[in-house]
Amino acid sequence: MELSWSERQLVISEPDGVGIPGILCVPNGAERARVLMLHGITTSKNEYLDFFRELAHTLAGCGVGSLRIDFRGHGDSQVSSRAFTVASQCSDTYAALKWYLDLEPHSDVTYHVLGCSFGAPRL
Repeated sequence: MELSWSERQLVISEPDGVGIPGILCVPNGAERARVLMLHGITTSKNEYLDFFRELAHTLAGCGVGSLRIDFRGHGDSQVSSRAFTVASQCSDTYAALKWYLDLEPHSDVTYHVLGCSFGAPRL
C-alpha cells in the first residue's frame, strides 16, 4: 500500500543560534491546510504515545500538512532542558511558524496551531 504522505526531518534555526528539530509531514496531492503542532512539557514532537505522529499521518490522508517540533530542551533538541522557559517556548513557536509560512509565502493554504497541554502557550 502506498502512503498518502511523506515526511522529512529538519532543523529550524532560531535567531539566537538554537536549532529546533522538526518533522514536516506533507500529503501527496493538494494541501488544503497546514497545522503547527506544539507538544506538552517533558514530551517531544510526537507527543505522548505518538499522538501527534498518528494525528499528522491521519490529517495528511485528508490533505492537511503538518509541522511538529521539539521545543528547546525536549526530544531531539541539542540544548539542555534548563534552556526551556515560557519565553523560549514562545520564541521557538514563532520561529517554527515563520519557517512554515515562508515555505510558500504566496499560498492560499490556511494555517492552524495545535498545542497540547503546556504546548498551548498564550501567544
